[in-house]
Amino acid sequence: MAAAAKRYAPRVAFLGLDVNDGDDSARSFLVQHPLPYPTYADPHAAAARSLASFVGLPTTVFLDAGGRVQFVHAGEYADAASLVDDVQRHALADADP
Repeated sequence: MAAAAKRYAPRVAFLGLDVNDGDDSARSFLVQHPLPYPTYADPHAAAARSLASFVGLPTTVFLDAGGRVQFVHAGEYADAASLVDDVQRHALADADP
């Protein structure tokens, strides 16, 4: 995610929601693995559920410019190429070149 966020900035905005970790664990992770996008605590998954229903974690949700869900990917990406394919297909499909 971090590499894709850097690659596609500013054309695609990335946002992290942490629904699984306590504040201390999340902060420790972010200190060790800084991310180029904002990450927010969502301890009861309210924000995550408002975006899309999800079966497990992680879940990646692609929104259009109007905030409408375009695609939901459940689970980890198998590789960076799969994530890039989804970004190009679901986040940049209608964008100007």
